[in-house]
Amino acid sequence: MPGCSSGERCAPTDVAAYVKFVKAAAERYGTDIQAWEIWNEPNISYRFGPSVDVTKYVNMLKGAYKEIKLANPEAIVLGGSIAPTATTYRDLRPLDFVNAMYEKGAAGYFDALAMHPYTYPIMPNDSTPADAWGQMKLAHEVMAEHGDGDKKSG
Repeated sequence: MPGCSSGERCAPTDVAAYVKFVKAAAERYGTDIQAWEIWNEPNISYRFGPSVDVTKYVNMLKGAYKEIKLANPEAIVLGGSIAPTATTYRDLRPLDFVNAMYEKGAAGYFDALAMHPYTYPIMPNDSTPADAWGQMKLAHEVMAEHGDGDKKSG
């Protein structure tokens, strides 16, 4: 992908090709795999380069969700896993990313939201709403605002 310096960390150039791959994997593994995470840390350019693209991610999520559920209706599809970061010109903090997911139509296309709540060197019980652990609760509040309060996040 132009502007992406590390091939294994670049976002797919073709959403349809990605969905086709997910379909093949879901059909191949059927009920052997019970949970599917749709990408790792799509809110940071280091993992979804060259720059975070929420529209592309949501299109990947929608397509993957449909294909996985066709292959195994009982499978759990995880949105995320979202990384702790600040919003910059290339990255989105967890709360901004979750809000953007809903704005782009992600509702109904994931069963739970995966997040990476890294807090090192502090302990989770010493966290604040601004850190990664605290943002899990805030992200779940956004989910609830969009009718997904019964879904898990974390």
